[in-house]
Amino acid sequence: MDISSRYEEQISSVQQAISTTNLQTAMNQDAEAVDTLLEGLEESNEAISRAELEKAVTPHKGQNIDITL
Repeated sequence: MDISSRYEEQISSVQQAISTTNLQTAMNQDAEAVDTLLEGLEESNEAISRAELEKAVTPHKGQNIDITL
């Protein structure tokens, strides 16, 4: 039983190492995905800001009508 328990401990250790490696790989991929998403958000925010600025600066005839009764 002593040999069997040592063998089980070694297998457990290898399984833990593989799990840790898989987790690190997944986290690294997630970090890259988050970086890509953040870059996309920054670009979207810049585009929205430019569109809002354009809309604020450009006059639009007939957009608002003031009526007094």
